[in-house]
Amino acid sequence: MLSELRRSIDNIDEELMRLIGERIRLAARLVGLRGVLGYPSLIRTGRARLLPSGLRD
Repeated sequence: MLSELRRSIDNIDEELMRLIGERIRLAARLVGLRGVLGYPSLIRTGRARLLPSGLRD
């Protein structure tokens, strides 16, 4: 039972890391495109929408 739970947690951790990596790659592309189009590279509203109020700048 413990090993099954640990394996499940490890699988979730692997998926989280994959998703975080994908998010980083997409964010880098977005910043690049925004620069080419002349937009500011950072818009805080996107992050503010995702983070609880205690974690925002």
